[in-house]
Amino acid sequence: MHAINADKPTPPRPIIHILSFFLGLISFKIIPAPVGTAHPKITDFFKKFEDNKYLDFVPGHPVAGLEKSGPEYGFSKLFENRYCIVTPIENDLTNYDSIISMWGSLGMKVEKIFKAKLSNKYSKVKIFTHFVRCFIKIDNKGLVQLEVLQGQQSNRIKSFVKANCWGIFPEGKTKFKKGDIIEWVPLIPGS
Repeated sequence: MHAINADKPTPPRPIIHILSFFLGLISFKIIPAPVGTAHPKITDFFKKFEDNKYLDFVPGHPVAGLEKSGPEYGFSKLFENRYCIVTPIENDLTNYDSIISMWGSLGMKVEKIFKAKLSNKYSKVKIFTHFVRCFIKIDNKGLVQLEVLQGQQSNRIKSFVKANCWGIFPEGKTKFKKGDIIEWVPLIPGS
């Protein structure tokens, strides 16, 4: 089994074109792990290949924190002591351990993603994924509710104090309504 990792974040369209070409050529088990594969277009692309016996896919998003992309910004310890958010497709954990091991071999700490029902609405720009300070609570029926906190600006302290998780609002969508299922990770990694 081989794990493949790109050197830099690559927009979805080039990844899809490259993988479309190579998927017909492989004859050994692979788990592709290009950086930033939590993108909905890439996840949908891999769903088309569910019957390919040589291909398994577990999306993830390493958070290196540089806010820059390209080989000129890479260095040998880029992922060391940084976090990777692994987002299994529809809770398929078939190769979850392999991907965690691969990211771990690069020095990353891995966080599993969870899902909850949004209890209020949220709007954002379409082209970016937003990690938003939120509050998770469990109602009296046992349903996990995610509340987007007001005052997300960096100079507003209240949302920092009240938050217990990061809500993940993916690119490609601008409006999220009450009742939507939203992915989230703990505010304090590993908690």
